[in-house]
Amino acid sequence: MLSPEAFEELTLAGAYLAQLLEDAPLPRTYEIAAGMAEPALQVALADPQGYWGLLPHVERLAAQGMSLRQIAERLGLSQGAFREAWIFLPEVRLALTGGRARGIDDASRAIAINIDKGDTASAVFMLKTKGDYVPASNKQAPAVVVNIGPQPALVTFAAIEDIRDRMAALADEVDYADL
Repeated sequence: MLSPEAFEELTLAGAYLAQLLEDAPLPRTYEIAAGMAEPALQVALADPQGYWGLLPHVERLAAQGMSLRQIAERLGLSQGAFREAWIFLPEVRLALTGGRARGIDDASRAIAINIDKGDTASAVFMLKTKGDYVPASNKQAPAVVVNIGPQPALVTFAAIEDIRDRMAALADEVDYADL
């Protein structure tokens, strides 16, 4: 159950934000805090669902990829009150999870549109993130453990071949007549 302090904070913020158009940009955080202090909003405390005015804004901010802490800060809410809302109010949880899902849907739709237009970078991004694709140029030879002293060191086959080539070059430069 929500604490009375959290209920009051969420309800006043919801009542203030409900006055805004859903797609309108949010006011500055200090303007939201000042708006929540308006005496006219005290009447909203009688409404057990007065916090619902928060939901469209919570969903939009979650769709933009903001964390719980960032959303609380942007809406001028204490983290404690917002955490309580996450725990005790299923509508807030749905707004957050639905917003995140909407953000992912929007991003993946944009990538799919770019792939349909022939954008190679979008196609490679999709393959790398969703298809376990690794281009041949990025594949590395497995590492080999070579003991060259008291500490083992990981060395790739390419490094071993470089060492071999340098040693061969040094051996070619030796004047064996002076030995």
